[in-house]
Amino acid sequence: MKPTLVCLVAALALAPPAHAQGLEPLAVCLSAVERPVLTPDQRKARAAELRKQLGEEESALKAMKKAHGKKVETWPEAERTAYVAREEAARRIESEIGWLRLEERDIADSLEDVRGAVRGKGVTQRKKVVEEAPTPAEAHLVVEVVGRRVVEGPNWYVVAFKASLGGKVDAARRGSAHWTKAAWDAPFLLHTFTPEEPYWMLESADVGRWFNAANDVAKAVERFVSDNHDALAGQGPL
Repeated sequence: MKPTLVCLVAALALAPPAHAQGLEPLAVCLSAVERPVLTPDQRKARAAELRKQLGEEESALKAMKKAHGKKVETWPEAERTAYVAREEAARRIESEIGWLRLEERDIADSLEDVRGAVRGKGVTQRKKVVEEAPTPAEAHLVVEVVGRRVVEGPNWYVVAFKASLGGKVDAARRGSAHWTKAAWDAPFLLHTFTPEEPYWMLESADVGRWFNAANDVAKAVERFVSDNHDALAGQGPL
């Protein structure tokens, strides 16, 4: 399940441009989880647990391919859905192994980087279709930084975030099948939105420094808001 430089470059190169021109900004609440800093012994024990889980998921994926064939797109829908869910679970576990190295300020620092990128810090462009909201209840979209890690080799900086619908999305729209098909421009999908678990979890990546990866998070949020503007704002049919 390890990402390759080729995959990362391809994913970033194919990223579509934002379509924010002429759109009214929508409210996005930017926040972060609080993760306890683990001792070396705790990290070692947790890493062993996660590697065991990753091995189990990878074995299950191999068994499913052996049973149904290598072309997953040709499988019956139920089997294909189950395979994708396990594949995402394996990615999450691999990411969590990387998150074990987190220090006390890491996630908070990446949150500040995302906020800075949204506001147009430094040479970045302000994300004009995003308006920051103080609380999830006052937002159309809630974005939460959940982890970060480094992919060895060329030192890709990877920032993970969870996204969910905010309180300003009306109840009738929250249950729409639209959200299960809504796509994100981020190279790693760790969790797809489902009615039972209504959120996305993704990772954005870039080289050079943590701020670059955080700017990719901000750009992904801008593109998602732009592409799903009417659905989030309560305009037009779903």
